[in-house]
Amino acid sequence: MKAYMTNGTLDYLEHIYKQHPDVNLSLMHNANTALVYYEVIHKISLFREARVYDVLVSCGDLKEHGFVSMRHIPLTDDGKPIFENEWKKKNDLLTKHTELYAFRVLKPTYGNTYLVFMQWEDEYAFQEWEITNLSNEHIATDYRAGKAFTTTYSMVDLEELESKA
Repeated sequence: MKAYMTNGTLDYLEHIYKQHPDVNLSLMHNANTALVYYEVIHKISLFREARVYDVLVSCGDLKEHGFVSMRHIPLTDDGKPIFENEWKKKNDLLTKHTELYAFRVLKPTYGNTYLVFMQWEDEYAFQEWEITNLSNEHIATDYRAGKAFTTTYSMVDLEELESKA
């Protein structure tokens, strides 16, 4: 399965969302930008400028509400298989968190920065997990190609968006 995402202004991405009612798009935003994310089995992107990933680990269904954390982790070529294996083992551990709706481990089609995409019930649930797990800094530490960082988003209220149409 492939995952596609692109950033832009909320107004522009709302336009894309409304143009494709048949595609299961997830629209989210933060103080700086908005983002649209979706997954498909075949290789077709709706976006001119998309970041493309292979979905390596998938658990849970994305919901229209919640809080999303994306951990960007640059890895060396030697570190990629170690990182992938570590996250495949974490599947059972993560499904025990009832506040975690869904998670994905995404391998970039181009580049070396993997993405751990997690959708939480709310920001508080994410912060609690972040504190207790220290963002999994121990995973593939010896194989990092740079400093990892996290971006966060809130899901856009789709009912409010559709009422504007």
